Formats: sequence, structure tokens, C-alpha cells
Amino acid sequence: MLFSRLSFMLVCIAWTLPAQVMPLASRHIVSGVVFDSIARTPLSGAVVQAALIDSARAPRVDSALPRVFWAVTDSVGRYRMADLPAGRFMIGFQHQALSAVGLESPVNSFVLAADTNVALDLAIPSGAIVRARVCTPSPDGTVRDGALAGFLLDAQHGATLPDATVTISWAELGIARKRVTSVPHNIVATVSDAGAYLACNITSDGPVTIAVSRPGYRKIEGELTIPPGSVGRLDIRLSDTSVVRGTAALAGVVNDDEGLNIATGIVAIPAIGLQAPIENSHFSLTGVPVGTWSLETRAIGYEPRLTLVEIAERANPTLHVAIEKKVQTLEAMNVVGKPGRDMKILTQVQERMRTAHGTAILAGNAYLDDAIQTTDAIRGAVGFLVQSPTKVLGRLDGKNGSRCARVAVYLDGDRLPVGPMGLEMANNMLPVKQVLAVEAYPDMTTAPFVWQTHDACAVVAIWSKR
Repeated sequence: MLFSRLSFMLVCIAWTLPAQVMPLASRHIVSGVVFDSIARTPLSGAVVQAALIDSARAPRVDSALPRVFWAVTDSVGRYRMADLPAGRFMIGFQHQALSAVGLESPVNSFVLAADTNVALDLAIPSGAIVRARVCTPSPDGTVRDGALAGFLLDAQHGATLPDATVTISWAELGIARKRVTSVPHNIVATVSDAGAYLACNITSDGPVTIAVSRPGYRKIEGELTIPPGSVGRLDIRLSDTSVVRGTAALAGVVNDDEGLNIATGIVAIPAIGLQAPIENSHFSLTGVPVGTWSLETRAIGYEPRLTLVEIAERANPTLHVAIEKKVQTLEAMNVVGKPGRDMKILTQVQERMRTAHGTAILAGNAYLDDAIQTTDAIRGAVGFLVQSPTKVLGRLDGKNGSRCARVAVYLDGDRLPVGPMGLEMANNMLPVKQVLAVEAYPDMTTAPFVWQTHDACAVVAIWSKR
């Protein structure tokens, strides 16, 4: 690693400049932290190099004095170089995190005078800056501000895998034939000869699915979320298809999206037929091979989830998995003759449940059947907290850190006042026995596009029978 392009550049700078007169007694210290602004963590194992390019003048010359100095950062990103002479230096660092996103080493300068030491921190640029440097605009002109980069490696031997395939996929709401619908998107990442991959123009509005495959290796697939306007970093270690069991272990905790424990369920690595039960929210898998694996989590009443997990030989941290309650959907309906108004409404509710992410509460639902007032039925909606018929809270509101109280209320498509007033009007205008359906979306990211407004942070839509 020492003789990389950075090393070659700094050595050339140091040795091509004319030698200056140098004081033997003047020795200084340069120290600091190397920080990964993309991962927002100190960078361990970075090689920091400083080249003397202009020495201080003194009565004698020491031609044997080194002109390039180096150090390696520790586990918390700190480095320290001692016994540097006075003069002007160029400093940079190298790490595979730079190579993964296609960047050269950032180079800075500093000066050591007769009586100075220097504290100098170094950093990989922020994700937004990196994305602007390495990504080009989307071919369709759509602005998507996420990117993902990393290395593809053999889990057992560490060799790079330049001929692996990395596919990123997600769905976005779009308009097709004057209807709001879910539009699928797929991006195949560029993989370099060194096994580094880069995918640009990825959505950061929600989770995306990454699938990685290569002939002779186990395919992996899982969900992740790209930080808005940034570059996600994910190194992937694929295991050979001959690998079935290993010596590593993985323990974890499974909760629902409200933070409640999952009593029973199953976690599994389907690729190698390995599974373990969830007991009082905890699980433990043994005999896991090292590498990156797709972990599937299942529990009755919840959506199954695929999570990418990185398994090391020892000391794997406790994994925390959150799964969401299964969205209630309507069964497919065959309509004979001309459908009535109620059937049209139910069909539209069904279509929205397929493209958005809320709860549909229909006739036969226990919460609706037991409701005293119409808004009592919202107790059956995922992500909501009903404190009273007129005090309904959605998920946490990112603007103030508390649960969302600004619930937009619609009755038969007409907008009512936001919050308690709208809920009270709905209760007064529509008796429970006249409720056909209730749609509830606990935050604006889960609501249908047509109901996403800036003056509310959750949506409840109530439909009456006719």
C-alpha cells in the first residue's frame, strides 16, 4: 500500500526539489485524526504520508535526512509522526475507502517552523461532494441524490471479484394513464477490474434492494437505505457455493416498528438452509460461515424482511432487526355487471394499498366492529396511537421529535380541518354503522401521492356507505 499513486507522487515531489540547508536539532511532531465523512466515523488503518518539499535554512546540510514520513491510523483514526524537521510539507493519506468511491487522496500542506508542532486532521470529503465528483446526471433527467459504492470480495480468501453483478432496485410513485401507480426502477452498478462497484442516481426516499451474484458463489439480496444526497458504502464478501457451514455465531433481537418485542418467529439464512427460532424477541445462529449473507426474518402477522448481515470469524455485534406489521390488503374481486359506488371505492382502496403503505380497516375488522365513534377504528392501524376519538397521533414527526399530531382528515375525499377538529367533525358527520372503509397512513412517506401535503404529517381517509 505504501507505494501507491500517493506514495509515488509525494516521493517525486520530495526528491525533485533542490536540497536545502537543514537544522539537525529541529525535530517536530505532526498528529491528528483521519475521518471518513461518508461513513461518519474515524478511519482505521489509513496510511498517512508527509513529504518535505521546502526545508528551513541552517548552517549545515544533512543529505541523509529522510524526505518522506509516514504513519498508520489506529482503531479510532489517530496518527502521529515524530522527528520531522522544520520546513514546508505536503500530506495525504490512502485507504481502500477512497478507492471504493473512485477518489484520489486529498492532499494538504503545512509548515513546521523552529518551535512548532502541528495538529492536523484529514478527511474523506462528505458524501454530497463525493457524489458530485463521481456521478453523472440520470439519463432520464430525474434527480435522485443517492449513490452506493464498495468492494466485492471472496469471503474465504479476500480476492476481489471484478466480474460479479450488482443490481439496485426500488419502486417510485408515478403517473401512468392518468393514474398514480408504482413504477419499478433497476440500476446495474459499474464494477471495476479491482472489484470496486459504483451505482449512482439511486433514490434516497426509502429502502432499496441490492442483489449481488457471481457464478460459483452464493447470491445475496437485502434491503438498505441510502443517506439523502450522499454515498452509501457497502463492502460485500461472497461465499463459494461449496460453503455450507462455518464456525461463526450471530445473536440478535427482533422488534416491530413500534419497538415492541416479537415473541415468536424464525430467522434463517436460506442460501445454506440455516435457521433458528425467535424466542421472546431473541435469536442465536451458530455454524455460520464468514461473509455477507441474506438474513430472512419471519413472524406471524408481520411482513418478512431480508437483511444483509456481515459475519466475521469472531465477536459479531448483536444484530437488531425491526419488522413491520403486515399490511391489510383486500382480496381480488370479480365484479359482475356495473359496479356500484361502494364497490368502486373499495377497488380504489385496494389499489392504494398496493402502491402506498398504510392500513385499510374494513367491515368485519374487530376495531371497526367495536368502535363507539368512527375514529376509534384507527386503533387497528399500524403506526398510530389513539389516545381519544379526537386525539390521534402518527409516527414521530422529524420536525420536532414528537409523535405526529397534525393528521390530515378526509371524509369521502373532502378535506376536513387538520388534527382534533377534523377528527371531531368526522365523528359528528358519520356514525360508525355508516363507515365503509378507513385508510390510515402514519406518516407522509407512506401516504398516496395525492394526499401528501406540507401542513400535515399523517393521513386518515374515511369512506361512507351509500
